[in-house]
Amino acid sequence: MLLNEEPAKEYYIKMQRASNSYQKVKIFKQIHETCKKTRTCIYCNEINGTVKKLPKFPLKIIHDKYGYTLLKIIELQRKTLITIWMTLLENLKDH
Repeated sequence: MLLNEEPAKEYYIKMQRASNSYQKVKIFKQIHETCKKTRTCIYCNEINGTVKKLPKFPLKIIHDKYGYTLLKIIELQRKTLITIWMTLLENLKDH
């Protein structure tokens, strides 16, 4: 799952308390939206690709780990720029 333990437990309790299928679908849509907003996977610390709902499995949400090439490139460039700026700032402090 792409959620931390706290929100996952809250959604689990909400799903148990839901009395009809309409409420369960509404809660599932909330779960799907929060999973879309997560940038990194909790378990593998990789950047999330597309968050997908599996067909024929109404409560299965996956992230496409290998479908993020553009996001990965942008994230790597951002990290390298930050390290370059940090080294430049350290060099400036020495002068």
